Amino acid sequence: MNLLLGFLYKELKILSSYKFYSFFKLFSLIFQIVVFYYLCSLISEEYFKFLFLGLLFSRVIYYVLNSLIESIKQEQYWGSFNLLLMLPYKENKIFFVIYLSKILFLFLEVTLYFFISTLFSLDINILKILFIYIYITFVVFISLGYTFLIFSLSIFIKKSESIGWVLSLLLELVSGVYFKIEILPKPLHFVSKLLPTTYMLNFLRETVLYNKYNFSTLIYPTLMGIFVLPFSIIVLNKVILKTLMRGDLSSY
Repeated sequence: MNLLLGFLYKELKILSSYKFYSFFKLFSLIFQIVVFYYLCSLISEEYFKFLFLGLLFSRVIYYVLNSLIESIKQEQYWGSFNLLLMLPYKENKIFFVIYLSKILFLFLEVTLYFFISTLFSLDINILKILFIYIYITFVVFISLGYTFLIFSLSIFIKKSESIGWVLSLLLELVSGVYFKIEILPKPLHFVSKLLPTTYMLNFLRETVLYNKYNFSTLIYPTLMGIFVLPFSIIVLNKVILKTLMRGDLSSY
């Protein structure tokens, strides 16, 4: 717990030190939703509800794939990564706690999404908000294996942090964040059916918009997450050992 509190305190100090960046990040979030609301109003109100939940889900996926990479790259930039490795904990535990400290800020952003939803008269009550928090917690932990795999690739191949960003963008397009997957070309429609994110997003929309609690939709992404996690831990341990032998684990 002390380790988690330490990283949380550090993140808060970083945010307070970069006030303009924090303000710009907040402004860009609100501006994005306002623009999409205006565009969706030209189509239908239902489409904005569909898109709003897609944008919320895409933010969760972005954190899952990129937050750990961003934190470690910062440590490498500042030359403080060696200090992390000197902590009396295993590397996997340190990385997991760093990731968890970043994820807690995701919930602050999600709370902001809920506040914005009230401005646009979206029907998201307290029970649905509580459900979404629980759902996001589930998505974060079931996707932990993918987080470690992308992170392993980023520290093994230097200056490759854009991989997570590109992958999250592709997942947005193919998983149905902006439009239904049925309108995709057949090859991409087939790919979307293979992605766990497609089923996780469908479950979120069906539950919040139509009150359909079809938990069987989550069986496939859950099984995939359980299968990938131990494999990703093995890969991460091998990558850490390899980069330590190369002597460039703490360098960018």
